[in-house]
Amino acid sequence: MKRKERIELYREKAEQYQARADRDEAKEKVAERKRETRRKILMGAAFQHAVLGGVSSDAVQELISCLSDYITANNDRELLGLAVIHQTENTPHTHIHKNEDKND
Repeated sequence: MKRKERIELYREKAEQYQARADRDEAKEKVAERKRETRRKILMGAAFQHAVLGGVSSDAVQELISCLSDYITANNDRELLGLAVIHQTENTPHTHIHKNEDKND
């Protein structure tokens, strides 16, 4: 095999390996998003059980307070049974906070 042919073969192999690595990386990102969604569902279910189950504790009240501070979109607040925030000129309209430290 000539040197130029060998170089071309190596380039093709490199492209194939890169494509395989890209596919694997994409699959891992999808899997991580699924794990993150599952974590959120489980945490929400535990929180809902504590709140709706009538657990009366300072910890639950603190969680409700955090939730109230975190959720700022009124349609979401209504869904969760939180007081609606009345917008004023001094109160900017905001939505649910986004996780700023995502690695995507």
